[in-house]
Amino acid sequence: MGDSSKKKYIIIIAAVVLIVGGVLAVMYLKDGKMRAVKKYYSAMEKSDAQALKDACYPEEWQAAYDSYAVSLDEVATNAFTLQAGVTYDDITYVTDYEVESDYCKLMADGLKDLFSVDMEISSIRAISFDITYTAEDGSSQDSGTITRYIYKYGSRWYYLSDPYMSVYLGLDG
Repeated sequence: MGDSSKKKYIIIIAAVVLIVGGVLAVMYLKDGKMRAVKKYYSAMEKSDAQALKDACYPEEWQAAYDSYAVSLDEVATNAFTLQAGVTYDDITYVTDYEVESDYCKLMADGLKDLFSVDMEISSIRAISFDITYTAEDGSSQDSGTITRYIYKYGSRWYYLSDPYMSVYLGLDG
């Protein structure tokens, strides 16, 4: 094989590696964001307070809730009451986009103001997905595409379901 052929061969291999690596990176990032959504709905379906806390609140925020007017367990119980007996299936990613970076600072300020906890939020994303849910009576319905919010603290994504923080940020869902 001549030098020219070796260079072409190396370029082709490098291009394939970059393409495969890029596809895997996109899949991994999407899966990390969807993991937050799936953990939330799994916790809701099972009425599992600890799983709900872990899906939505980093440890620092969980600990800070103890000094707030309403306990995190009460927040979980209220959420479970509203969705009692519902099961969730076929949670399918549609799309997501970055919310303006000002919201990260606003959320950090809100955490400090409301819960006296100092946390740096690196990203907030609106994530759209389809979900099928079944009520206690057995009736099943496709939600259509719904959009909710997730946020990144440290290296992990969390589902933004806290009612106080959603109001503070002015985000619905």
